[in-house]
Amino acid sequence: MAVRSWLRRALVLGALATLSVPASAADFPTRALSLVVPFAAGSTSDTSARIVGQHMAKTLGQPVVIENKVGAGGTIAATFSARSKPDGYTLFWTSSSVQVIAPFVMAGLPWDPIKSFEPVGLSSRIPQVIAVNNALPVKTFGELVALAKAKPGTLNYATLGPNTTQNLIMSVIMKKLGISMTQVPYSSAAQIYPDLLTGRVDLILDNMPNVVPFARRGELRPLAVTTRQRVAVLPDVPTIAESGLPDFEMVAWGGMAVPAGTPPEIIAIIRDAYAKALASEEFRSWAENNGAIAATGQEFPAFADFLKRELAVWKAAAEESGVAAPK
Repeated sequence: MAVRSWLRRALVLGALATLSVPASAADFPTRALSLVVPFAAGSTSDTSARIVGQHMAKTLGQPVVIENKVGAGGTIAATFSARSKPDGYTLFWTSSSVQVIAPFVMAGLPWDPIKSFEPVGLSSRIPQVIAVNNALPVKTFGELVALAKAKPGTLNYATLGPNTTQNLIMSVIMKKLGISMTQVPYSSAAQIYPDLLTGRVDLILDNMPNVVPFARRGELRPLAVTTRQRVAVLPDVPTIAESGLPDFEMVAWGGMAVPAGTPPEIIAIIRDAYAKALASEEFRSWAENNGAIAATGQEFPAFADFLKRELAVWKAAAEESGVAAPK
C-alpha cells in the first residue's frame, strides 16, 4: 500500500511539474503571437513593426497580430508587455522613448528598463529632422535659432508627449543654444501633421520616416538632421553639428523585447524569425527609402549592452536639459 501511495503521489507531482514547465521550443509557436506597439497606426514604430511582423509570421508559421496600445509616451504598452506571461507569445516593439528615456522623465513606472524585459534585438537607428511649415519665415537652422531668440517662448513645436525622444532632443538643443519654445503634445503623428502643414504649430523634430514624404512633396521645409553625417534621403539638409552645435548627435532607435522570464530557447526562435524579417528586402527597402538605418543580425547579441549605454546617455541628457523627473 505504501508503495502504491508513493507511486500515486509521484505521478501527481510529476503531472503538476509538467504543467509548470513551458512548452517545448520544438512546439513553439502553436498559436498567434501579439506584437505590442506603443504608438498609433501610421507612426514610424507601427509601420516598421507591421513589416517585421508580417515576415516573422512567414517564418514562425503563425500570425503575428499588431496591438497598438497608445498612451503615456509608450509606457502603457511597456507596462502591459512587462506584465504579460513570459511564454513568447507577447512581443514588445520597444523604442528609445520608452525604454531608455521614460525611466528618467516619468516617476513611478511599474517596470524596470532592464530587469522587466529580455532583449531580442535592435531593429533600426532612426535619425531625427527639424522641419518647419512653409509659412514660417526661416530657411536655415541658424535663422530658426535667431527667430527663437528674438521671440522667446513664442514659437511652438509638436511632439508625441514630454517623455519622447523627440521632446528630449529638442529640450537639449534649446538648453545648449539658450532658446525657449513651447511644446504642443499630441497623441499621434496623424494629428500633428495637419496642424503643422496649416501653421497651427510652427515646427517639429521627428523621426525622419515621418517627415521625408512631406519634405519630398515640398509641404514642409527640413532645416537640420540630428546625425553626425548628412542623411542620403535628404542630402541637402545639413546636420545640427554643421549648423551651430559642433559634435552634436542624438538618434532615436527601435527594437524588440519580450517579458523577463521568457525561456531562452523560445527567445532563440523569436530572434531567428526577427533576424530574417529585418534582412527581408521589404524592411531594408523601407529603411533605405525613409532614412532609417537597419540593424544587422550581428548587432543582436550586443543589444543588452547597447541598452545599458543608452540609459547612461539619455539619463545625462534628461538631467542636462532639466526635464528629468524628481527623485
